[in-house]
Amino acid sequence: MQPIRTPLRRAIAAGFSAVCVAATMTGCGSSGGGGTGSAAADQADTLKGKPVTVGLIVMQSGVAASAQENQWVVGTRAAVAYINHQLGGFGGRPLKIDLCDSKSTSAGALTCANKLAADKVDFVSGFALGIGANALPIFAKAGIPVHSVPISPQEYSSPDSFPYGGGSFTEYPANAAYATSKLGAKKGVLVVSDLGDSSAVVNSMNVFFRRAGGSVTAITVPATTADLSPQVAEAIKTKPDTIFTALSGVQDATLYEQLEKQGFSPRNIIAQASAVDVPNFFAKVSPKTAIEGSLYGDIFVSFDDTAQPDIATYRTAMKTYEKDEGRTVLGQWSFSTVMTNYAIAKKHGFATFSSASLIKVLNTETVPVFMSYQYNRAAAPKGAPAVGNPYVVFVRYQGGKVVNQPGGWVNGVTGAAAPFDPSITTG
Repeated sequence: MQPIRTPLRRAIAAGFSAVCVAATMTGCGSSGGGGTGSAAADQADTLKGKPVTVGLIVMQSGVAASAQENQWVVGTRAAVAYINHQLGGFGGRPLKIDLCDSKSTSAGALTCANKLAADKVDFVSGFALGIGANALPIFAKAGIPVHSVPISPQEYSSPDSFPYGGGSFTEYPANAAYATSKLGAKKGVLVVSDLGDSSAVVNSMNVFFRRAGGSVTAITVPATTADLSPQVAEAIKTKPDTIFTALSGVQDATLYEQLEKQGFSPRNIIAQASAVDVPNFFAKVSPKTAIEGSLYGDIFVSFDDTAQPDIATYRTAMKTYEKDEGRTVLGQWSFSTVMTNYAIAKKHGFATFSSASLIKVLNTETVPVFMSYQYNRAAAPKGAPAVGNPYVVFVRYQGGKVVNQPGGWVNGVTGAAAPFDPSITTG
């Protein structure tokens, strides 16, 4: 289907300063219905011709490997299977995945880049350390477009980088814009790991706080500590209107739990998109009152808004082909990447789809991003010419669901709002 105009943390922290994978996805999973759940004839057996190949760089081993990061693989597999089984591939040609494990190292990212470039993949999707500095130059030389979670300056600026979301570059300032304009915040605290320099992030957030006559300051947490009580006490002492969190995993869950004990309302806590993850974050927090009403600046429409056509397609495909509920932002992002490129190929002609044709479209056109807003490189902010989709949607965790908040998309650079598509449900 055509996407509509709706609109991990360890690796993201660093950004502050396989059966059925290598082969064509025609023999994996169920052949049940896709899309909105209606029955459809399985088309995988009819596919022929030269495959279109998705090059995948992920961290399946090493220090950053986790179930959360693996959602990038799961979402990609589901999208490939859905396209092959339900949409007839890329105009009758099979879609396949060429996967490479970077082992969570920059050297591994370089090895993967050389492998995928030599394999002549059509485009690259990925979430890994070292893509910016080590892999992008290889892909640029080979003329292969890269869609990654941007966690390095190169991924924000390279001519061959086309991230379908702005990542930390736009999420944190968008969070600040929302807090000052919608919550009336004048004093904010950012709780962040000491893994990297947070000064640039604080400066980007203060653009909006200073307009409101206030400011945001950072409190750093040692990456290895399990006791956050000193940082929580320090944060509460400043009497903030809003607390922003950039922590990960157990530390993030602990922060919410300890803030609740201190009487700080989760309705005034805002986290970035990587925390919008049911199995890997929400399920870890106890009691659930510690996150009830908490806010998140997300890149995609809530995965629980199944009345929205893109979300219905995504959730059905994840359940059908991966037996996964699809309630993670990385699952959405990876699925969206493949589906967005499928829509580009369908619009411009499957027969002529290639790395070069994809780059041309992404450099010259406004492209609807599946489950998100749109990619328009011409409207990218200064200093980050690759960030063609700087928009963020705000969601709350309410009653075990992730609920879109009214107000439309928020531009993380200007603070301007863009209206939601009418199919998006808010609450």
